[in-house]
Amino acid sequence: MEKKIYINTRASVEGCNEPDYKEFIPDPVARRRMSRIIKMGVTSAFIALNEWKGKAVDGIITGTGWGCLADTEKFLNSIYENDERLLNPSSFIQSTPNTIGAQIALFLGSKCYNVSYVHGGISFESALIDSISMLQEQDNITLLVGGFDEMSATKEHILDRMGVWRKAKPGEGAQFFVIGNTECYQNTAEIESVTTFTENSELSDTVDISSLIDRIGVTLDEEYRILCGIGNPYSSTENMGKNIIDYKQICGEYPTASAFGLWHACGILEEEPHIGKIIIITRHLRERISVIVVNNISK
Repeated sequence: MEKKIYINTRASVEGCNEPDYKEFIPDPVARRRMSRIIKMGVTSAFIALNEWKGKAVDGIITGTGWGCLADTEKFLNSIYENDERLLNPSSFIQSTPNTIGAQIALFLGSKCYNVSYVHGGISFESALIDSISMLQEQDNITLLVGGFDEMSATKEHILDRMGVWRKAKPGEGAQFFVIGNTECYQNTAEIESVTTFTENSELSDTVDISSLIDRIGVTLDEEYRILCGIGNPYSSTENMGKNIIDYKQICGEYPTASAFGLWHACGILEEEPHIGKIIIITRHLRERISVIVVNNISK
């Protein structure tokens, strides 16, 4: 990439550790109308924005695999129960995947670029790629980028019937980042690259992590860590295996878990400044593999 892409601030709200939403959404009427995932996403975005000391963001870009799942189920149930008559529009309005991005813009009074990606297991990566493209084209801009997904009882039951929880645990969360192309004191890490692989033939086989890293052209000539979120078996060299961390043991399985992986990677770089590079390798269920490479800016 021609321009360096910096992560300035970050925030995470996990389903197992939710904050007091009154602190971030003081309006009780607005808060009552929001579903749980909307409150998680909006709060995560506000935390990242509150820590950002720069100008207003120039774009809001979100990624989600399942969208506002509980509201979607609620609306579909009402169609069935009411025989497609006298339907409450609120559940439909709040079920769309762009609801959180829209809510953030409404609260901020922002009319900037606002788009949501719903690309399954690479939804957050798609949002990142769009953000990086914008930052490469324009100077001195900042963007709010996030990923979010929730786990409903119905979805958890369906995935359990599919045997997903034999190798993983249910997860959900919302992570947001303020990223830009200007060097400043708030820079916490640098995004070196975001890569997604389109092949389907290799997804049922053992994933060769060494081969993946070679394919994206990354050289591991310094202290590094690999955050691995792959459900199927993987192989690696003996030395590489000592540096692999299964981050989904912390956050659980959901389509945009890579957003948590990026948030966790920034935390590792802050706590262990001797680490120069973190590689986040993710695959949700049997979907595409993605690789995000993050560099420590202090080295």
